[in-house]
Amino acid sequence: MTLFVSDRLRLDVVAMLSLLALILTGVASVDVGLAGFSNPAVLMIAGLFVVGAGLTETGIADWLGRKLELAGGTSELRLVVVMMAGTAFVSAFMSSTGTVAILLPVVGGIAARRGIAPSRLFMPLAFAAHLGSNLTLISTPPNLLVSDALSAAGHEPFRFFSFSVPGVAALVVGVAYVALAGRHLLPRGTEPEARPGAVSDHELASEYGLGDALRSVRIGPSSRLIGETLAASNLRAGQEVTVVAVLRDGESLRVMPSLTFQPFDDLLVIASDQALHAFVTSFGLVQLSTPATFSLPPEEGLAEIVLPRRSRLVGRSARAIQFRDRYRATVLGVRRVEGGRQVSHTRLALRDLVLAAGDTLLIKGRRKYLKNLHQERNDMVLVSEPGAGPGVLLDRTRALVAVIITLAMLVVMAFAWLPNVVAVLAAALLMVLAQCVRPSEIYRSVNWESLVLIACLIPLASVLERSGATTA
Repeated sequence: MTLFVSDRLRLDVVAMLSLLALILTGVASVDVGLAGFSNPAVLMIAGLFVVGAGLTETGIADWLGRKLELAGGTSELRLVVVMMAGTAFVSAFMSSTGTVAILLPVVGGIAARRGIAPSRLFMPLAFAAHLGSNLTLISTPPNLLVSDALSAAGHEPFRFFSFSVPGVAALVVGVAYVALAGRHLLPRGTEPEARPGAVSDHELASEYGLGDALRSVRIGPSSRLIGETLAASNLRAGQEVTVVAVLRDGESLRVMPSLTFQPFDDLLVIASDQALHAFVTSFGLVQLSTPATFSLPPEEGLAEIVLPRRSRLVGRSARAIQFRDRYRATVLGVRRVEGGRQVSHTRLALRDLVLAAGDTLLIKGRRKYLKNLHQERNDMVLVSEPGAGPGVLLDRTRALVAVIITLAMLVVMAFAWLPNVVAVLAAALLMVLAQCVRPSEIYRSVNWESLVLIACLIPLASVLERSGATTA
């Protein structure tokens, strides 16, 4: 308990130390100590993470976010009520952590478009996710653990909707309090200027200071770059120049290693004044005096991610973690609080900038790869994905299959036609077979820290009960 409170070690590490202490001291046998890893509740939680990933991968979460925004209207009060109700509904069928990870970028986009300070929507979002965990049996791990404990003790376990009546009452009271009183206590922060549509790439780039850092150059008819590919030119490492966009005949091209430069291509680059001068001189380029405007091809976009405290990226640089190869995205800027004020890093040096918890990164990549970052919730939280128009992220066929599988699972569990763990594992397997979840995302979608934590603490609870410590 002291290690939990001190927060000096990860929660799963503390739980594993507890498990080993029980076994090494002889308080628990090896069989008892490892029993938590075969507990049905732990297997159910793992399966529910995969089911939740299926709903996310197929774009249902994004579709729900757009519906919530439409239903919220123009009133902040109405938006808070609708957003909390929708969040609680999603949280009733998956973990509160997963719900927040899915809806955080959706709600962040709504706040930006409505000109509302994000703090006034993010806190109600968190409250609603926890309130929704009181609605069904599968909505949170403690519900499953208590039900399993009742069954082990010879009592009737909880049914799927055993929590629903008191849960709905608590939800109504919670939403009413936040909407009528609580939201007035939330910090207003800096309210962004209201935007009628999605945040444009140029607006987001300007927020990071890229408007000043961007330079525009043109490839002359005798330039040494003509006929060279982006990979062969080695501009990033050799010239300390980062190519952000390539414009050809007014059309923005994909910046990819195989891109071949042609005469009169306009390049948008990030470079220091010294590096830019050397680049222009060495390759026979023309530096344009017109302001550089951020422009990307339709399939590419910008996004913002925030690094949580326990992210594996914290304490390492983008170069060290091979960010571009691992996540198929390029880091263009980093914002962090230094000396009580927010500072933006947009120069080439950010490749070696050591990342810290709470850093906000501006990244560029193909939209389908940016969408996949929703699954990296342990290492990053995608808080802003601008420019994704209606219907772009929804795979209608797979989304319909994912909904049918989820509803079938809920019906089977509600009527107790199969053991709950079997119903959940069957649904998770069907999600994979129906390609609602990509094979590479199956194990990424599981929050292993939570699973190890629960599996290691179940034997501790069992030993406390058997030894009489709970009645002492």
